[in-house]
Amino acid sequence: MINDITKQLLMFLNCCAMTYIPKVKRNFSRPFCTEELSGLKKASMDAHDLWKLCDQPRFGIVNKIRLRASTDINVHIEKLP
Repeated sequence: MINDITKQLLMFLNCCAMTYIPKVKRNFSRPFCTEELSGLKKASMDAHDLWKLCDQPRFGIVNKIRLRASTDINVHIEKLP
């Protein structure tokens, strides 16, 4: 009985998802993703990797670089229309 209810519920949820949730291709490019934003993201990832290699310091130049890279991304996204 519980298995039947569970199957029906899952079929219902799957049908709803297929009907109302848009499908997106795997290599879908976000409209706000620009070359500049991609460069900022790469710089942020590099800064994060450096920060991890330096044992994740909370103070100093390495942490400032990491925080600045993250802030640059947020500022760039806020400026987008």
